[in-house]
Amino acid sequence: MHLLHANPYMSSPIRGPPRTLNASSASFLNKIYAIFFGFVHSSFDKKSLSLKDWFRIHPFQSLKSIYLTFGFSYLEVSVMYNMFQNRFSRPWFAVTLVCCLMMTNIAQATVFTMMSPIGQLPSGVTQVGGIVFQAKGQNGAVVTSQLAASSLFEGFASTNPQAIGTQSGFTPTILNGLGGGLTHIAVRITLFDGDTASGNFDFNQNFLRINGFELSGASNFSAVWTEQTNNTGTVALRAPILGFDNDRLHTGFFSFTDSGFLANVWNSMQGGSVVFSLRDIDPFDNYYDFKQGVDGGLINIGQPPTPTPAVPEPGMMAIALAGIGGMSLRNLKQNRRRKFFTKLG
Repeated sequence: MHLLHANPYMSSPIRGPPRTLNASSASFLNKIYAIFFGFVHSSFDKKSLSLKDWFRIHPFQSLKSIYLTFGFSYLEVSVMYNMFQNRFSRPWFAVTLVCCLMMTNIAQATVFTMMSPIGQLPSGVTQVGGIVFQAKGQNGAVVTSQLAASSLFEGFASTNPQAIGTQSGFTPTILNGLGGGLTHIAVRITLFDGDTASGNFDFNQNFLRINGFELSGASNFSAVWTEQTNNTGTVALRAPILGFDNDRLHTGFFSFTDSGFLANVWNSMQGGSVVFSLRDIDPFDNYYDFKQGVDGGLINIGQPPTPTPAVPEPGMMAIALAGIGGMSLRNLKQNRRRKFFTKLG
């Protein structure tokens, strides 16, 4: 049999003695929370990437981190109050904790390698591997293709520039869907042992060519933000850096918006293919491996941008559902207790 005690924080009586959270307990739990949150969401290394650059490169992940911070902070206060003041709210605490953990994983679905400078890569593109080519037309339509990793170059260069791979399939129908020209090109490269990061022997010496054209600065392998991942692209192993590092698998996006460069590439694409090659200032001194990563290939054309309603993030939905469920359970039990004591009176 449970004794009934007056809860100083609640208008209705509850079972068991009231629980309070002392300063030492709160301090300890806040430290645990800070360590946990910092471990989960500290995704950049200040030595290699500034906070400003992180927000520029990861706009969506940055916004998610912000709302996750406020979400976890709100839940911490709410859960701690209910947990230490009401025994019956422990199930709500468990449900909220599970939802938060699920949210933390789900909210990271948009990763560095799947967000090109033009926009989110379509379904069918692998997380890493191959060469992904995106071209945005003057009418807003975007064509996306991916060369299979198995079809790309591996070994020491035998020519300079060295061909990496050729994407065919740019038919007149596809090209006509781009409105007569290009406004943006993005190319995703996955390369193992690129040796173009700061301190590597090919730093500022390798340049990407598209159908024989390159653009000073934008074509530089050492000027591209890249991310090191495992071979399937599901785990980021370090913070993004500039260049493709030694003995590591890196993936990054080249971005071209220069009108003259775009015009040259556009005219060359009328032949139906795009050839990717690498020019080395000091050639024949590096072993390139473009074959690593997930093997995949596709070519499709999207449609011009159209307004679409905003879809809530899975994480925010988890917070909302957990909060609503917890409040509903709490109110239901309080109402039952009020009715019970009313009948007794």
